[in-house]
Amino acid sequence: LMAQSMLCRNPKDCVPCNECDCCKKMKANTHPDCIIVGGGKNTTVEQVRAIEDEAYLATNEADVKVFVLDDADMYSAYTQNALLKIVEEPPKNVRFILTATSRASLLATVRSRVCIISDNIKDIVSIQRKIMQQKPRIDENTARAMAHFAAFYERIVITYSGYYAQF
Repeated sequence: LMAQSMLCRNPKDCVPCNECDCCKKMKANTHPDCIIVGGGKNTTVEQVRAIEDEAYLATNEADVKVFVLDDADMYSAYTQNALLKIVEEPPKNVRFILTATSRASLLATVRSRVCIISDNIKDIVSIQRKIMQQKPRIDENTARAMAHFAAFYERIVITYSGYYAQF
């Protein structure tokens, strides 16, 4: 849903419209600017390097390219370390969403480059405040959009200069 809202041509209050061509492609899992990397503990350093190479290529249809990295907490220490550079300084039009079930399983260096929202806070204003306290470089609108998603999902949300999230 977060990736879909980033690619949606007509989002309303951070919610995708479900009508535009981008939303339809996201529902069909065919949007060329949404790259889903699964594999958890089987994800390799070489795959992360390929992600980094892909991140610097132009988008196909949307204004941004979204990478969803599933089970990032299960990546090996070497693989998580390979993520650091691209997570810390992503290209301007690239967003990352990391899914994980345990923030403790993410390396401290990865955690330090992201914003983690948990504690089952459901008040959007409180979540937005927490985001902006953890990462002051995030603008208010981005923080509000992230807070909106975090308020409706049970797991952790992670972000940095774009969106990085765990659901």
